[in-house]
Amino acid sequence: MFCDASTQTVKEVDTKRTQKTKVISYEMCKSDERFRFFNGLSVDDFESLFSLIGGDDSIRCLKLKYSDNTPTKTIQSTLTSRDRLFMLLLRLRRGYPGEELGFLFGIDPSYAYRICYAMTQLVYLTFKSMQKILFVSAAHQRKGQPKVMQPFKNLRVILDGMSIFLQTPSNFQQQGNTYSSYKKYNVLLAAIGISSHGATIFCSDAYEGNTSDKESWQGEYFKDIER
Repeated sequence: MFCDASTQTVKEVDTKRTQKTKVISYEMCKSDERFRFFNGLSVDDFESLFSLIGGDDSIRCLKLKYSDNTPTKTIQSTLTSRDRLFMLLLRLRRGYPGEELGFLFGIDPSYAYRICYAMTQLVYLTFKSMQKILFVSAAHQRKGQPKVMQPFKNLRVILDGMSIFLQTPSNFQQQGNTYSSYKKYNVLLAAIGISSHGATIFCSDAYEGNTSDKESWQGEYFKDIER
């Protein structure tokens, strides 16, 4: 997914994808008081996330298709690296489909989907590498702990379940595996954990909808983090 010095491949700019007029961009929105409304982060938090995932150097070297060769030189585009992260956050926060993202950023919808795919992978891999650091101990959470949580001296994580609705799979076995009798729909389930300060510090792998919350919490993934 990242640059590999052993292969030298350079991709030309696809002008057809970037020749339309932008309606929105990071630069246009960063001074607007509604910046947080659009993507859920303040400008400072956005810049911190941008630096955390590797900034321009990492984003410019992402391949947009799984089948592509990993580029080793930066790909020139009218979309900046910050625009790409901003696009992903718009999709996550506001739920904009590819057709709308394509219109807003002046690119083809298929290209918008590819950017969101690549950026999702980058953000996931970044936080995946930090999972044990993020799972803060109870002792470290006591400093500045909200008053309502102070009676719970050994509280490390508050667990709950999250469901993601799916289109009904065409495969009959997958239909049964992903169907939740509780939600009455085909879903993926994940265990989410927050600290006593309200920050998300744990997210399990996704499980099929017929898996119980208890089973997802007792998985090897959570046990490994706990250690």
